[in-house]
Amino acid sequence: IETRGIFAGQQFEAGEVSFSILHPPLEEIPGEENARSLVILVNHRGHQILFTGDLEKGGLTRMVTSKKVSPDVLIVPHHG
Repeated sequence: IETRGIFAGQQFEAGEVSFSILHPPLEEIPGEENARSLVILVNHRGHQILFTGDLEKGGLTRMVTSKKVSPDVLIVPHHG
């Protein structure tokens, strides 16, 4: 199975759905695995859903303060 890394700034489309990768950045992030959790903004028919993976407080703060995102639905990390 072919695999590849995905990082902030990449975008993908599947039919009417687009996916914007917001996190992790290309550069290495120190800390536990959750610090590098995948965060995806999904756009479909004018609606946005933000999936925050397992990102913890530091990563969430960094992402929210650096991105201009106002999703219709926010899926919070299981760390809540």
